[in-house]
Amino acid sequence: MRGFRRRNVLAISPLMWGLVFAAGWLWHAPPAQAAPLPTAEVLLGEALQIAGGIKEDNSRDHALGNIGGTQARVGKMGEALETLRRIKDEGWRAYVLFSVAGAQAKAGRMSEALGTARGITSEGHRYMALSRIAEAQALAGRMSEALETVREIKGSSYQPVTLAAIAEIQAKSGDRKAAEGVLSKALASAREIKTETTRARVLARISVARSKAGDRTGAEAVLREAYETARGAKRDSLRAMILGSIAEGLAKAGDREGAEAALAQAIKAVQEIKEDFSRAWARPVRHMAAIAGVQARDGRMSEALKTAREIETDWMRGDALIAVAEARAEAGDRKTAEAVLGEALANARRIKEDGFRARTLAEIARVMAEMGMR
Repeated sequence: MRGFRRRNVLAISPLMWGLVFAAGWLWHAPPAQAAPLPTAEVLLGEALQIAGGIKEDNSRDHALGNIGGTQARVGKMGEALETLRRIKDEGWRAYVLFSVAGAQAKAGRMSEALGTARGITSEGHRYMALSRIAEAQALAGRMSEALETVREIKGSSYQPVTLAAIAEIQAKSGDRKAAEGVLSKALASAREIKTETTRARVLARISVARSKAGDRTGAEAVLREAYETARGAKRDSLRAMILGSIAEGLAKAGDREGAEAALAQAIKAVQEIKEDFSRAWARPVRHMAAIAGVQARDGRMSEALKTAREIETDWMRGDALIAVAEARAEAGDRKTAEAVLGEALANARRIKEDGFRARTLAEIARVMAEMGMR
């Protein structure tokens, strides 16, 4: 039987070999330059039109919340607040306000941003907004204000993550002693997180911050602690999910090699799960957009596109393609960014569920607006 298979493979005609090669090349090839992209304004209008036609309240609010968030992030505050008035769900209303607060902070309007954030009734979204503001304050050199803002984030994973970001800014400015003190607070806060997946992700994030602050030994110790969380998991599916969270934490902090290593372990752990449902639930696809983005940031486009294109869920695949495009835009590679956005747009228009289609179009519009394609 083994010999029979070999003879059949060798008997494939040169034409067929060409087709096989072409199929493989197309799967990993850079996106072809498509027709000119519409403007961000046009895409936001398309997303709003889709959202307006959704009859089910939750799905419509999901779409409008993402559109309103995008409008705020690209500076369309009046339109964002108009969209906010159409949303019934308090959670999605809070998301739009979080985006407004973040945009205000980015523009240097810290007092307004803090006022907006403190008025958010949803605790999680309020902490997200305060986290954005604290980072903006730190970037502006207002460290004491940033640390004061962080103190308002209580009992949340956003506190240690924000402290890690502030420490990185301090280390980059040359104040490593202050960074070490802030990282100690971040680590103590992270260890209080009860959910294993979240705790492991935050520990991974802190390990990268420690490395950037020049403490390689401390960074390795914190990363080992994150992996020990996975090893201590009682269920195979939980272990796989924790490893996926570690990969995401490393990717978002810019550690591509560490993220890829953690992802490989997560995939291996998933393959060892016997139950079909648990195996499907534990798959690390929700972390792959962050990994695709960091691969693209490093210029490893074939790997980034492979990571994105292998995601089966259409809107998650869209998130990964958008992350790739955004990374190339930030690197100054506009041509590639536009080509990948074209692929992301084609993918978005194939999404069947209206809420997710509108959301993805809004995210593409955000990246385009930030590139000046308004």
